[in-house]
Amino acid sequence: MDNIQEQQFEVQFEAIKTMVKANAPTKEEGERRAKMLDEAKYNTKAYINLLDMFGIPNPGNL
Repeated sequence: MDNIQEQQFEVQFEAIKTMVKANAPTKEEGERRAKMLDEAKYNTKAYINLLDMFGIPNPGNL
């Protein structure tokens, strides 16, 4: 990944994390989900599975 792609990924990742936190039923659940995303950040399969679980389209498919 080049620098521009890395920057785009970081922006998308932070936006998704914010959306996940905002859509959670409670603040604590939002924090838990955000932590799960952080832990899966560089594990593509786990990251995509979490996006699916949270009902968020994969940014690569937009």
